[in-house]
Amino acid sequence: ITMQLSSGRRILGYCKLSNSDDIKELFAKESEMLSWLAGKGVTGIPKALYCGTLECGTHIFVQSTAKTASSSAKHNWCSLHEEFLSQLHEKTKESIAFEDSDFCHSLDLLERHISWLPDNIDAELISRAITGIKRSSCGKKVEFSAFHGDFTPWNMFVEKGRLFVFDFEYAAKSYPPGLDRCH
Repeated sequence: ITMQLSSGRRILGYCKLSNSDDIKELFAKESEMLSWLAGKGVTGIPKALYCGTLECGTHIFVQSTAKTASSSAKHNWCSLHEEFLSQLHEKTKESIAFEDSDFCHSLDLLERHISWLPDNIDAELISRAITGIKRSSCGKKVEFSAFHGDFTPWNMFVEKGRLFVFDFEYAAKSYPPGLDRCH
């Protein structure tokens, strides 16, 4: 459950609630990621205000927002999206061994579960692409940066000409720069 917290017409933030331990892990991951991004100087993101478990066993995550009644959704790609992704890359970029990256770990997971893909997906093509990426990158240091993982119009809004992005539960710290453009 996600609740908008407000006082009169002023939106204060959002509170996410769940009884699922799997969702609790996503809350903790999102809270940690938002704190890490803020520490790197990334702007246009919520601040993690609280992440924990209530006495009743309900898991809770509370975050700030800059959203107001005049905020709008941006459904067409524009310079605001490019500026946010550029900032995300510039403030979080680092060169690390390909094998240590979140991206490599995701490729490994996909490779292990390639048989789970629907029949209308060319699993052989995906498998060849993974092999090619690994062949060209293994044993090398590669520049990676933060990745939102769900960079879609329903996870962002525009307020006073600035893009604000939220829902970082699928984010990762070391993916190819700008890969969110493909989402």
